[in-house]
Amino acid sequence: MRLSRDLVASLLPIYPELEPEARAEVQQSVQEFMAAELTLAPWHLRSGLFVLGLACALHCRLCLLGRPLGAVPPERRAAVLARWERLAGNLGRSFLRAVRGMVVLAFYDHPLVLARLGAPDPARRQAERRAYRGRRLQERHA
Repeated sequence: MRLSRDLVASLLPIYPELEPEARAEVQQSVQEFMAAELTLAPWHLRSGLFVLGLACALHCRLCLLGRPLGAVPPERRAAVLARWERLAGNLGRSFLRAVRGMVVLAFYDHPLVLARLGAPDPARRQAERRAYRGRRLQERHA
């Protein structure tokens, strides 16, 4: 199951600013992460997200008079999604919260975003953390 490319694009954080090519690469990577995660979800969650995704896409198209979500300015997109959250109630909020959470996680874990933020490489960060834990364990048992 693939969520709308426009929905994912509208939920991507704006910070840090990336060049258009880098942003497109990150967006593609986030889209692939979302597809992989949703295929691993149990069938009842997948089917629920599918139905809510269709309802959200239909709502967005109706509110934007048939235009895709990606064809309008970001402020208008945010207004349409906020309206969806209000109208759809708890289910709509839960749907967008789940999707937004996965999008933000994948976005800030992407190497281009980490590099832009000046954060260390995830593999290096993991190795440093493991070395630190090893030293602490040795100190504790010494």
